[in-house]
Order: sequence, then structure tokens, then C-alpha cells
Amino acid sequence: MSNEDRRLLCQRIRTWIIPLIVAIIGILPFILKSPDFSLSVNQVTGATNPGGVEKIEVNIGRICWYKYPVTLCAEEYPPGTEITFLPIGEPRIPYSSTMTMEVGSDVPEGQHTIEIIGIGGDGKEHTCRYVLYVKLISDNGEPPPMFVGSRESDVYHDPNCRYVNMINAENIIWFTSAEDARAHGYRPCRVCRPPE
Repeated sequence: MSNEDRRLLCQRIRTWIIPLIVAIIGILPFILKSPDFSLSVNQVTGATNPGGVEKIEVNIGRICWYKYPVTLCAEEYPPGTEITFLPIGEPRIPYSSTMTMEVGSDVPEGQHTIEIIGIGGDGKEHTCRYVLYVKLISDNGEPPPMFVGSRESDVYHDPNCRYVNMINAENIIWFTSAEDARAHGYRPCRVCRPPE
């Protein structure tokens, strides 16, 4: 084999061997990771009045060929609240379950953090949090305007703003009005544009 043929052969090998090595190195942590599942909610906060019903979606995902069923439950919710998950049973993951919270009329007003727990068939456990704000409706029947902020920023949002889902549950703070938010040093979000 001539030197030119060897050089061409080396170039051809380099063009496919280097990307192959890079791909293997990229996949290796995933392959070495033990099977697991993930747990998340589609929104981290919501608001209702005493006697109201709030529904959120809880997502259970598979990590690295996890094969066990996952059971859902909730803790640390306010007394007088009933929480149910549908579907009931042990559907195959990945799946989504609807968590329905029936808030009793005697539930105190304010912010309540609910811990959602997923327990896998092999004993693995993951949690996520949901913040429920309970506020009595006003005399005219309209719920008062409520806005969401983070303890780590100076911006307040409409509860449906996409940035609200990026706030960690423990950092959520609620405001009863735009004036309340501004009095605490917050400014309106430039994306959802809540009232000023």
C-alpha cells in the first residue's frame, strides 16, 4: 500500500471514527444512569376561592427504561381540601394524571404549598410542589385580580404567564392587586403585561 493510499485511508477513518467516539461519549452517561422516573406539574401555581375546584396536570416521565408503575399522592395540603388523581391505578409511564383539588368552604385564605409525591414500584420517590392561593371572592361575585411574583425578582405576572411556571414553588408570592405588587417594589412583566 502506498503512502498516498494510507493517507486517504486514515482520512476516511477519521471522518467516521471521531464522530462515533463523540457520540459514544455523549451517550455513555445516559447508558450508565440507572432507570428512574421524573415528576412535574404543567403549572406551578393557581388560585381559587374557598369552596372552589382547581385542576392541574401532573406529568410522570420515564428516564432510561424505567419499567415500574408510579403511584401518586399529595401531602401538606390545607385541611378541608380533597385531592384526587385520575387516572387511578398504575398506567404505564410516561403518562399524565389530572390532580383535582376540591377546596372546602372553611379553608383559610392565603397561600398553601401542596407537595405531590410519586412513588415508583421499586421504592424510588420524587416530589414536586404546587402553590394554591385561596382568596374569598369579592361582593360583586368577581374574583379579585391576583398577580404572581418571585421572591428572587422584582417582576409581577398574570397567573397564566409562561414565566410563572419557571418560578420555584418555594419562591412564589401572591399579590391581591397591582397596587399591592408595586407597594412591595415589583414592576409589571413586559411579556404578559398585567395592569399597572
